[in-house]
Amino acid sequence: KACYADQSLWVNTGVGLRWQREKKAGAPVLISLGWSRYQSNFFSADSIVSVTTGLPSKLLRDESFLLNDANLRLDKGFRSGRWNMRSGLHLNGTALEGRDNANLKSGQGSAIISSFYLQSEGSFGKLVLRPGLRWSHYSIHNKGYPEWRLSSSWKATGNLEIKAGIHRVHQFIHRLRQQSLGMNHSDVWIWS
Repeated sequence: KACYADQSLWVNTGVGLRWQREKKAGAPVLISLGWSRYQSNFFSADSIVSVTTGLPSKLLRDESFLLNDANLRLDKGFRSGRWNMRSGLHLNGTALEGRDNANLKSGQGSAIISSFYLQSEGSFGKLVLRPGLRWSHYSIHNKGYPEWRLSSSWKATGNLEIKAGIHRVHQFIHRLRQQSLGMNHSDVWIWS
């Protein structure tokens, strides 16, 4: 026999700012800033009575977690023959704070991901190709990670467009969820 009293709160807020200027046709300059905050709080007081002994026990759980994320992206467009090109710099700073009275693995501290990218788009009749390269430096491992991508679209008819893509992406932070039949848990973010 069990009695559960759980209280949960999840909040996600954010703001973004984007500025674009195009002095010359086909060569825009883009600057974007962003900030987001994800917060989860969880409190539970669960009473469980043992079927074998009949003795009650109480499980208390109190968790809170906060993820702050800030982004800066500088992007410059240009033309090279029949290709529209974009190159840029992307900086991402993330800070984690977590408290868990059950000692689940939780992330703490901060990390910076610095990326440089080059992407292009070329049209060949009804076919459009979009190759790209990206190099990211992750401050936790102090290591660089290359990434590539290729996408395409083909305008089959006036109402039908077929798209395909393949890419390699590195994820530097991920959400850890622990769920059980007896207790719920808040979302915990940890460094990859």
